[in-house]
Amino acid sequence: MTLTETLSGEACRCRCRSTVRAAVGLKPGEYTLRVITVEGKERRVAHEARLAVH
Repeated sequence: MTLTETLSGEACRCRCRSTVRAAVGLKPGEYTLRVITVEGKERRVAHEARLAVH
């Protein structure tokens, strides 16, 4: 599963943490969650982890 976060506005380059909440309907099983951050023309993997849905 890939979640894409697009940043906009004036960049401040701080090191603050943020919380992203999303809801999806997944069947039970194991998945890989990948969070992609897009800023201008740059795309990067901000986080990647395995998760289990019961």
